[in-house]
Amino acid sequence: MAKTPTNTDSTVIDLEDQMATAPAGVQAGTPNVPPVAVKSVGHDVELCGRKARITIHSGADDMGKLPVDISLNGYAYSIHRNAMVEIPVEVLEILQNAVQDTYTHTKEGIVRGSVPRFAYSYHGAVQ
Repeated sequence: MAKTPTNTDSTVIDLEDQMATAPAGVQAGTPNVPPVAVKSVGHDVELCGRKARITIHSGADDMGKLPVDISLNGYAYSIHRNAMVEIPVEVLEILQNAVQDTYTHTKEGIVRGSVPRFAYSYHGAVQ
């Protein structure tokens, strides 16, 4: 059975919105205000509510410079690269489980392995 999004008051939040609404007395874009560079329409009310801070690093090719798009329970997250972001821990779990298969030729034959699909840094849980 497909889940139907239950949040009808959804908004899209992106980096420019966050930078424009920095707390009073704090200049937008300063290290004290981590940018929220995640576009998300609505949110899933069944998520646990915990968040993590990460940075997804750019890749070598043109595709590695585009935002990382992740879907979870019918909700889409577009995560900008090279910016510290706060994401639900469930989205982080998807990043951790995303792998690419690799094949290496050896004397014994072809050896299959896997490597992480995205290079990212974990900056800790959001309190």
